Amino acid sequence: MHASRPALEMADILHAHAPAYAEQHPLAGFQARTIRAIVACRTPALGGHRYHCPACGHDEVRFHSCGNRHCPKCQALAKERWVAAQVAEVLPVEHFHVVFTLPHAINAVTPTAGIDALLFASAAQTLLTFAHDPKWLGAEPAITMILHTWDQRLRAHRHVHCLVSGGGLTSEGAWVNAKPHFLFPVQALSGVFRGKFITALSAGLKAGELRLPPGQATDNLLAELTRQDWVVYAKPPFAGPAQVLAYLGRYTHRTAIGNQRLLALENGQVKFRWRDRAHANHVRVMTLSAEDFIHRFLLHVLPKGFQRIRHYGLLANRHKATCLAKARAALNLPAPEPVVKESVADFAQRVLGLDIQRCPVCHEGHMRLVETLPRSRGPPNHV
Repeated sequence: MHASRPALEMADILHAHAPAYAEQHPLAGFQARTIRAIVACRTPALGGHRYHCPACGHDEVRFHSCGNRHCPKCQALAKERWVAAQVAEVLPVEHFHVVFTLPHAINAVTPTAGIDALLFASAAQTLLTFAHDPKWLGAEPAITMILHTWDQRLRAHRHVHCLVSGGGLTSEGAWVNAKPHFLFPVQALSGVFRGKFITALSAGLKAGELRLPPGQATDNLLAELTRQDWVVYAKPPFAGPAQVLAYLGRYTHRTAIGNQRLLALENGQVKFRWRDRAHANHVRVMTLSAEDFIHRFLLHVLPKGFQRIRHYGLLANRHKATCLAKARAALNLPAPEPVVKESVADFAQRVLGLDIQRCPVCHEGHMRLVETLPRSRGPPNHV
């Protein structure tokens, strides 16, 4: 694609400083693989294709993308394809955006993947507990959850964004709508969420599946967490399916930091933009050493196989097709249109306004594939 390359990319920072970082800080295998993928993305290391314009003779090489979910350059197409697949699943009912956030004291507990799994489970159990209660809904809702582990300064800030249908399917196969513009009381959600998470956390620490740093007492942590008010935030409901899909597009495939926020890499220091949520989203600039920047970035690299987008209720994978069919029948909706997988060329035309088959020089001819380039065997990567 012919979009201009940012002046500074995550790949540049990792290429320049990740080897030295790895010498001082042992990396997990999935962290090292992520670094290697991002550095190699759209370079000769991954191979590519050579194209030729018969009209003007222009030649162009397009290298392959790494496809890593943490790579800032590889999420646009993945996001668009995922959102397109959700069109068939988003029911035309009111939807709510609920956010469950963990207190910062929990950041001391490892492994983080275990904490993230507890966050998903506790938030889902909380929402389903309220949804199944006849006082609030008495039905099975559709729930999609998206894990984010960062704040604007790349610090650990573990929370899940939840998209919850404002209604659900009863055991008799009828559809029940939630109260207009209201799902569940957030203070009650917060208390139940806190109780479920602390119970699971205590069990995980006792079983040795979760760990605290040496010298930190489990009882002290649990007492501190019990005293705190936990944050559950419910935003106003979406106006319709179009807003729901726009929301999904913003949140699902977001990386911890995009290349557009990177400003400079000078003298071993990284400068990047961040929005100060506490002060009306004022844009500020942060400077970190490359070592600290890479450390913060790696906090948000998930282990291979860990799913950061999960579905519950009517969308739970085991019975999603059956439940959605019943929900559509209850709502008197037609069967959804089949999803057609979009090509890279069609995606570039629709989203970026680029015809990647048209010659970028003469703008008349169409680029033709003339050669497949194998992966390059460059110098060894010691990360």
